[in-house]
Amino acid sequence: MRTLRARASASVLRHPCVPSRASKKLGFCGCHSSGALDGDESASDPKNGVKWADEICDLLRHRKWQDLLNSSSNIRSRLRPDVVENVLLRNQVSDHYRLLDFFNWSEQTMGCPPTLASFSFLLVFLSSSSMFSLARTVAERMLRAYERAGPGAILESVAGANAKFGLNAVAFETLMDVYVGSGRMDDAARALHECRKGGFAPGLRFCNSLMGSTLKVNRMDIFWKVYDDIVGLGVEPDVYTFTILINAFCKIGQVDEARRIFAEMERKGIEPNAVSYNSLIGGLCRAGAINEAVVLKKKMEEKGLVADGYTYGTLVNWLCKAKRSKEAKLYLNEMQSIGLKPNSVVYTSLIDGLMKDRDVEEAFRIWREMGEAGVQKNGVTYNIIINSACKIGRMKEAQELLNEMIEKGYKPDTLTYNSLIEGYCYTKNSLKALEVFDEMKKMDIPPNVVTYSILINGLCRNGESKLASGVLEAMEGSSVRPNAVTYTTLIAGYCKEGKIEEAQNIFSKMPGSAVPPDVFCFNALINGLCKVGKMEEAVAYLKEIVQRGLTPTVYTYGPLVHGYCKAGQMDEADGVFEDMMARGLSPNEVIYTAIIGGHCKSENMTKAFSIFRSMFARGIVPGVQIYSVLIHGLAKIGKMNEALKIFAELNEKNLAPDVYTYTGLISGFCKQGDMERAFQLHDEMLVKGVYPNIVTYNALIDGLMKSGDIARAKEILGNIKEKGIIPDNRTYTIMFEGYCKLKNLSEALMLYEEIVSDGIQLDQFAYNALIHGCCMEGNMERAHELIQAMSHKGFAMTTCSFNTLIGGFCRLGKLQEAAQLLEEMTTKQVVPDEMTYGTLINGYCKSSNMQEGYRLFKEMQERELVPDAVVYTSLIDGYVKVGSMEQAFSLIDEMLLKGCKVDEAVCSVLIRALCLETNSIKALMLYNEILTNDIRLNKVLYDQFIGVLCSIGEISKAFELFNGMGKHGIDPEMTAYRTLIQGFCKAGDMVKASGLFQKMIEQGFTPDEATLSIMVDGHHKMGNISEAENIAKQ
Repeated sequence: MRTLRARASASVLRHPCVPSRASKKLGFCGCHSSGALDGDESASDPKNGVKWADEICDLLRHRKWQDLLNSSSNIRSRLRPDVVENVLLRNQVSDHYRLLDFFNWSEQTMGCPPTLASFSFLLVFLSSSSMFSLARTVAERMLRAYERAGPGAILESVAGANAKFGLNAVAFETLMDVYVGSGRMDDAARALHECRKGGFAPGLRFCNSLMGSTLKVNRMDIFWKVYDDIVGLGVEPDVYTFTILINAFCKIGQVDEARRIFAEMERKGIEPNAVSYNSLIGGLCRAGAINEAVVLKKKMEEKGLVADGYTYGTLVNWLCKAKRSKEAKLYLNEMQSIGLKPNSVVYTSLIDGLMKDRDVEEAFRIWREMGEAGVQKNGVTYNIIINSACKIGRMKEAQELLNEMIEKGYKPDTLTYNSLIEGYCYTKNSLKALEVFDEMKKMDIPPNVVTYSILINGLCRNGESKLASGVLEAMEGSSVRPNAVTYTTLIAGYCKEGKIEEAQNIFSKMPGSAVPPDVFCFNALINGLCKVGKMEEAVAYLKEIVQRGLTPTVYTYGPLVHGYCKAGQMDEADGVFEDMMARGLSPNEVIYTAIIGGHCKSENMTKAFSIFRSMFARGIVPGVQIYSVLIHGLAKIGKMNEALKIFAELNEKNLAPDVYTYTGLISGFCKQGDMERAFQLHDEMLVKGVYPNIVTYNALIDGLMKSGDIARAKEILGNIKEKGIIPDNRTYTIMFEGYCKLKNLSEALMLYEEIVSDGIQLDQFAYNALIHGCCMEGNMERAHELIQAMSHKGFAMTTCSFNTLIGGFCRLGKLQEAAQLLEEMTTKQVVPDEMTYGTLINGYCKSSNMQEGYRLFKEMQERELVPDAVVYTSLIDGYVKVGSMEQAFSLIDEMLLKGCKVDEAVCSVLIRALCLETNSIKALMLYNEILTNDIRLNKVLYDQFIGVLCSIGEISKAFELFNGMGKHGIDPEMTAYRTLIQGFCKAGDMVKASGLFQKMIEQGFTPDEATLSIMVDGHHKMGNISEAENIAKQ
């Protein structure tokens, strides 16, 4: 050790019972010699203190000094802490033991401790004389005596003594060693810092020891302070210093720094030892860099160092955790081949790893080998292997191990039974789990909170929430108190089963059980409510979280965003999303996927892309799932070019498109009938190793069926079966719908018979598709048979099923049978909808039974069903056909007043009515609807409506409608030109009539006799005789 610079000065603090040297009274605070000479004030005179110290020093030179001091009542009566301090300072005798004996004698004689300065001097004196054991004893006594003075005062005193005698850091080492031994790491670090301030460095060995001690007790805050001071003192590190540093960086997960230190070590020519390698190997393994750890082990051996049990044990353990048990087993063999005996930890790590890799036979072989190798098995090793067997559901083996454990004299404990209960729950054997639970109680093995939690969680996962409630009640009646996790598990279980009321009942019990719900408990309930669409209640619980002073998490908001998106309530979803971000919470990718997907589903791609781009602004890189959602959204609305651009961006970001991504594109092209492009993408995904699933093939089959390529659709269906991909109900529904739309009911029914003979269970949607096909072809008898078959399968008739049948009977004109089905719906408590009434009303209107049609129209409104434009159109058309124009026009007013959507079909009926009976008000109302909603009519309807407008004198509006035809890609026919020319002629506007006549000729039309006659008559009326004659000549 070396002194770098001497500390200038330090104040010497005294014990609280020792008076100041300037004090005129003794008052020795319990020293038995206080006031020995009554009235003798000279006792407190400092000069006398020095005099008495000199006398004592003289006596200490004698061999029998203690007898001399004891025999002198004068000295004993005048002995004070300051006198003792003077003696120590003056009598630096060569006999250190004598000086220490005097120190001890004086403390006993005075009845109170010497001054802090006396302790400090003696500590420095003994330490510098290498009397470390005695110095340590003095340091321990000093810390006890001056505990109230605090470490700052003690360190200052020792520093003062050290500076006064020009000594080095040995005393501080002794003091720091005592601090470390008593667990006072903060004080040890302060002592080292005093060394740094004083300019003297402790020895490297001691510095390493202090760093190692703080690291051992995980006081990383102090460790780095100690390290900084050692660096500041200029202490040159050795292999042990570097190894400790590597260990520290590995401990806090900074493996890159550990690598750097290891490399620096080698650069400085300090060869790492086996411990250095082991430290870094352990750190690399914990960081997941197992391959690098394996390479480092090889390098260690190349350097001539021998891997030890720790090296092998670490690699075996972490390889097993990484599910690389085969490699771990090779290290066990290698370990044995070089004469190292694996311990129980190595064996149990390997057995646990083999179990996790489902290599059960090998795991048990190693278990037997462990016993044959003489490695002691105990309760801990049995618990580990039983737990491993339970985790993979090997309950037979777990039970055999339990029996073996008991035979060997090891008593199962709570941990053992917890593993068994968890294993039986995992294998969905709830009754056996409950039996084991009862068994452990009979054996006086007390269940703990973990036992109850495992059982409740397992029962809930198995859909046995009611049984789980019983376990909770038993727990509440025992000495084990449920915690918030226990309640949360049960609440989540009930929510998973859709039993929200039961979940809320459990939740409401919590405040009364002295276990207030935490945010995780609220999250479970909110998640359950959102899944069943009870969004208002879910939001109420969010408000309660805030009211209780709890902080909502991402997992609070996630279900709310999902729930609103699922319900199509995107304004509310956006509100919750924004509230979450306002609270400083960053949405995860799942939430971003939900909100973007919700906007895609509602076809609001502008908003979807706005949120998508905002992710980049926040530094969040979208994953393949979000890109795929956008692709699906664009494909859904037919924007395939934009979808391909997003697909290209995804690839540019080095993200790998998955089956969901490709299926979105394939589905989009199939909907557009571009089967060539769809199959190109199918082939591309196969080349890239992305395998299509049944959803992909359903899209392709649907596209082929809609394009009429039945043969290829059947081929695809056969191929996927050969590939082991099982067609689902959606596949068969697509096939049925495709056959039926192509008027090929026989093929659909043949496929149905084939499916039934193969024992495949169809769902309601598949049956409804087939029933609909039968109804469309008027095969009501077969439709009825299918309904019977569906009923036998346990499917109740739904509104959709009844609507299909009603539609079939109406198309056949069998209105009585259709009406009977409506009555049957009421009997079976199946609620009719707008489609039910719309179909019946249309049927009665087509048969001109307007009275019954109108009665049903009123009935549906009484049921609070809102008629749509189709219903109104059916009635209007019916009234027009029977000549009841007043009722027809009245319904037109009502329909437009109620804001029903007007489309080409509606316009067709209304225009036909206006052609039969001119009504200028209704005509102008319809004109406004067509222009406002940009409705595209066909050529015939344009011709007819232009004629209606001309007939009521609205020539300019008719001309505007005429000009709008081109915008919709429709070229006017000759009749449209003739009607409009006639209108202009009647209005006397021969300029526009002539212009339109000329345009008609330019468009390639040859004026017919009627058009020419109209133009001649028009010019004649306006006195344009020459023009009339010119046209007449044509």
